[in-house]
Amino acid sequence: MSERKGNTSYGISIAVCQLVDTIQRDEKQIFPVSVRADSRYGVGSEVVFGLPCIISSIGIERQLVLPRNAHEQPLL
Repeated sequence: MSERKGNTSYGISIAVCQLVDTIQRDEKQIFPVSVRADSRYGVGSEVVFGLPCIISSIGIERQLVLPRNAHEQPLL
């Protein structure tokens, strides 16, 4: 299966470079990063998701909470 995927190191390095540039320039851009889920997700404090966050010179400045409907929350 891995022979179909190919090499992804360039994609990873581009994403890292974008994150570093955003931090150095304090650009306050939104990136999906792995973080502990905000309490508003209702899944506990030890659950880590890839969630949209505002990235600035301090790193993660703010985690954005994705809206969920009554059907989606129990599935989460």
